[in-house]
Amino acid sequence: MLIKIKIKRFLFATLFIAGLLIVIPISAAKITAVRVGSKINVTIDNKYFTSYECIWSRPGALAPVKDTRKIIITSPSSTVSQIDVEIVMETLIDVTIKKTNHSLFSARMAADLSVKNGGTMINAEGIKSEKDTFGKNSPWIDYFGKRGDAIEGLAILQHPSNPWYPSPWFTRDYGFMSPTPMYWPENGTDTFMKKGTILTLRYRVLVHAGDQNQAKIAEQFEKYKKE
Repeated sequence: MLIKIKIKRFLFATLFIAGLLIVIPISAAKITAVRVGSKINVTIDNKYFTSYECIWSRPGALAPVKDTRKIIITSPSSTVSQIDVEIVMETLIDVTIKKTNHSLFSARMAADLSVKNGGTMINAEGIKSEKDTFGKNSPWIDYFGKRGDAIEGLAILQHPSNPWYPSPWFTRDYGFMSPTPMYWPENGTDTFMKKGTILTLRYRVLVHAGDQNQAKIAEQFEKYKKE
């Protein structure tokens, strides 16, 4: 389904599509929304939004969880692309998550940018590499390396409103990083969530040129935590 809307008379307009609420000024007069199954893709003046619902199905058993994901992609500058992710999870039954490493939100760098190939992984406290960042709580981690004559990187920022903030990080020198509490459950064995539990998780991903100082990751986090 393709929807085109032109706003002519109001100073501000509000658009509500598939759970995605958007308030836009009159200058953003053209909206294009495309439905793909349960997903809605919206573009407003080159700012891209997508929102969709996921049911965690499994053969022969009840679905344990459903979630709604909202992703907003923008380019604040010529050297930074910003991806804002909000995931709202709801447990449909009592859920027990056994201790696991690859869970929740993560990124994996291209091999040529990894620590193993000369790249740098550094957290908000200035601690580097898998050996010293693994299992450490930190608001963000930035991972970058040299590609040709340029330095390219990616940072994951955790929003302070997240449960378990700041989560400990599961990191690998080959390029993997994830702010996940599921590998460090409070009881040492598992994480239990009662039916009807709702978790809201927010992350900001910054794909950037330069190192963590040139990309001003610490400043970007200070801005993000107030949003």
